[in-house]
Amino acid sequence: MLLKHPVTKIVFLFVVFFGLMVGASVGKYVIDHPGDSIQQNVAAWARNNDLGVVVDKLEEWTKGDPPSKAAAEELALVVTEDSESSSTTLPAASQTTSPTTVVPTPSNGVINNRTRPKSITPIVLPALDGEGTWVKFSELENAPLSFATSFRPFADFPSVIATALVIDQSRLFTGLFKGNELPGGSWNNGSRVMKAAMPSLVLTFNGGFRFEHYQGGYFTEGKTLRELRENEATLAIDKNGRATIGVFGRDIFDDGTWTTLRQNLPPIIMDGKISLDQFRSTHWGNDFGKVIYSYRSGACLRHDGRLAFAVAGDVDIDMLAEVMNMLDCKTAMQLDINGSWPHAAKYTGFGTTSRDGIVLDKRMKNANRYISKSSKDFFAFFDPKTLPPGVVK
Repeated sequence: MLLKHPVTKIVFLFVVFFGLMVGASVGKYVIDHPGDSIQQNVAAWARNNDLGVVVDKLEEWTKGDPPSKAAAEELALVVTEDSESSSTTLPAASQTTSPTTVVPTPSNGVINNRTRPKSITPIVLPALDGEGTWVKFSELENAPLSFATSFRPFADFPSVIATALVIDQSRLFTGLFKGNELPGGSWNNGSRVMKAAMPSLVLTFNGGFRFEHYQGGYFTEGKTLRELRENEATLAIDKNGRATIGVFGRDIFDDGTWTTLRQNLPPIIMDGKISLDQFRSTHWGNDFGKVIYSYRSGACLRHDGRLAFAVAGDVDIDMLAEVMNMLDCKTAMQLDINGSWPHAAKYTGFGTTSRDGIVLDKRMKNANRYISKSSKDFFAFFDPKTLPPGVVK
């Protein structure tokens, strides 16, 4: 009966039409991004259509509860055939760096970049098999290149699992690749690893926040997309493809020696100490000043000069900082958070163009995201001896 009224009919038809239009738009977005979950795609579509405040409010409602106190019964590290769990120290080797790379030198003057990191003492007892023990994750020229481990970092919240990766970046060429939405546009290093670089691909991990969620700078391929800010944690890549992490204006300067300066937020660790109290007004992903527990990723420069990447969930920013502190970080930064955005992978078929990804952590989806198409930026690491010159910028 109500639909017989002309105004009611018009409103009803408008609602139906609007619903169909939105449904078609969301459906097309999901089809265009088959590698991401539907939930992730719907959230990204909403943010792209000025509905970010709705997504933020939903995250506040659904992610405001602390993690479960029930202990996790298995770890999240993906163990592959070439992983091994022996705690034997591997041969040490001196690190070679370019003059512009900001890398600390240990007191003995030698960085043992092929040595297995010191095991992390289990916090939750009884410990799970392999917990806190570093295993070889990848190798290059028959020498270990990266090590990984998984552990439960909090006695009060034993359901939380962290998975970490330590990388000897001194033996790699690093490039920042730009997603087709973040930052969008046309780039040499686009939304996927190019075919010419595929045979040399070794590792990848995710970039940072969407532009509307942070104030930091973004410089890449000779272009400044956002002005660089002092006191921001910065993942920098020099002209030799060497990556490092430091604080802009203190450790790293815009002196023309860098090809990439990717900022996200202020450092969560400086000089080996958690530094959050200096930056409490920062939007860490805790919307509207409330604590949000989510799956978060971070990266750091360790005291031994190697890079570390880690994911942990579900955690707030203070908990992520504690996790990074357990990884012997000198300077650490938060990267992307939520859903399937935290991501790291190694690749099979080295030396060929037919590559398949193997994720670091069981909670990660779409192992081939960065060799098919990514909507957000990411870092890729290559063997410099086989990478054609000039292919990756």
